[in-house]
Amino acid sequence: HSQLPPILFLHPPKAGHAFWAKNFLTRIDGNQQLLQRCWDLSNSAEKEEVLGNYGKTQKVVEDVIKREARSWKESLIDNPGAYLEIPLIDRRDDSKGDVTTLVVNFSPELSILFAEVRYWQRLGEVIPNHIADICTKEERLRASRENVALAVRAFNNILTSLNTEERRLFSASIAALERVYESGFTKLWSGQGILEYFVKPCRTEADKLQRVVDAYKHGVQYVNHHCKVLQSTLAVDIQKKQQYSADEFEKRQEDHRAAIKEKVYKIHTAILDTMKKLFDFFRRDYAEHARIRVEWHKFVEKIEKEIEDSLKTMVKKSLQEIEKSLQHSKDDDRSNESQLFILEVEAVFGPSENKPTIETRPPVNTLSHKVINIGKEIIGIAKAIPRLEGALTKLINDETHDVDDKKFVQVQYASPNPDTELQDTYHDFMTTENEALQSMKRIRDAFDGIADKVKDELNRRMQFQSEGGENLWAGSKQFSRMKKWSLDDYENNIRKHKNLEKAISGTDSLEPCSFIMLDYNPMKQTLKK
Repeated sequence: HSQLPPILFLHPPKAGHAFWAKNFLTRIDGNQQLLQRCWDLSNSAEKEEVLGNYGKTQKVVEDVIKREARSWKESLIDNPGAYLEIPLIDRRDDSKGDVTTLVVNFSPELSILFAEVRYWQRLGEVIPNHIADICTKEERLRASRENVALAVRAFNNILTSLNTEERRLFSASIAALERVYESGFTKLWSGQGILEYFVKPCRTEADKLQRVVDAYKHGVQYVNHHCKVLQSTLAVDIQKKQQYSADEFEKRQEDHRAAIKEKVYKIHTAILDTMKKLFDFFRRDYAEHARIRVEWHKFVEKIEKEIEDSLKTMVKKSLQEIEKSLQHSKDDDRSNESQLFILEVEAVFGPSENKPTIETRPPVNTLSHKVINIGKEIIGIAKAIPRLEGALTKLINDETHDVDDKKFVQVQYASPNPDTELQDTYHDFMTTENEALQSMKRIRDAFDGIADKVKDELNRRMQFQSEGGENLWAGSKQFSRMKKWSLDDYENNIRKHKNLEKAISGTDSLEPCSFIMLDYNPMKQTLKK
């Protein structure tokens, strides 16, 4: 009998042993009653042995219950009210070690005492008077403890919802809230007015700050969402399997850029308005605390870099979209739907009416110039967008307010550390951004490479200008020779022209050349004439 009975889950340490022993006694008592009803075993030696063991077991179990009850009463303190002479709350370091939260400082010994009393009463034990007196306060203390826990949870939710940088930004507001909670470190559980003078003020102020934190979080998410919208925006509009003339492509991109510029301006304005609303939460702290001013401008710089990176991504993706349209494999060259541009090929006669030259309209160099200018315009799409810090400075310092508005705090908005302010404009940053410059170089190289291919293709077509080395457009010399022609000469000349016209008509009107489709229809019409 040296080992104590086990304790069931959530049972108190002393009464738990006794409660298990009582349940065990009830269980074997039922078996003993069943054995008593077995009349056929009335004179059985086994029955007598079992009943004798039952009596011994019953006595041992009852002794365990009495011993635990006596041990519990001996362990009771003379003044249980001392458990209430402790503060309502205490501080506790977070598991990560970067924040100190609050905890309800209710005595665990008193909680165990209340549980012991409830179970000993169920076992029929007499509770000492000084213990019974404090147990009459259990319900009031339970309500007070739950209300204090709500106030503590409200404070902890604010702290844990903010990261380290955000806690520095809210440090003045958190310090003000801590001053409201300060009475909880001196107010005792034995005192009166816990709900009225501690819980209600703490929860009121915590709810106010929680609404500010929620609005701040929503504002940051709003800004981040619009930065992602900028990142996914393309400043170039190229439809798949569609071919553009030079002027058509230039006009389409010009219209699309105008819409994108308006979109970027609206997004920047929305971000600026949101940042102004966020600043209003910290206006008073900004005016009174230098550390809040430093943290606020660090926050603005962080948002500034997000906007900068978003615009950079937008420009990079747009230029890459043009690059991708200019990159073609041999399989693409055999397709009549993979070329981005279509250029008309014309036969141009000089003043002497000698043999014509075959040229594209517009020339490849002109098309290259137009596309490169489009790339430059994409890089400069944020030229009219001001820096966020500068726009905020102008917006806040120029604002006016009603004289009767006592809550308004006038501030002089300026960065305490100019080194943290990004000075260059977005456009200046884009013009020096390496990836954008590399994309422009690859676009230029693509057109330099295609110019030679187009020239070779046009030279190949020149074979239709002559047959057997004889120039068919000999101008005045041809007319002087015609005077000496015989009838057979005229017939041979007509036959040559018909063969040439047939050869011209039999050639393909459209010829792909990398990312350019050459349209020979205008040239064929000219040569037929």
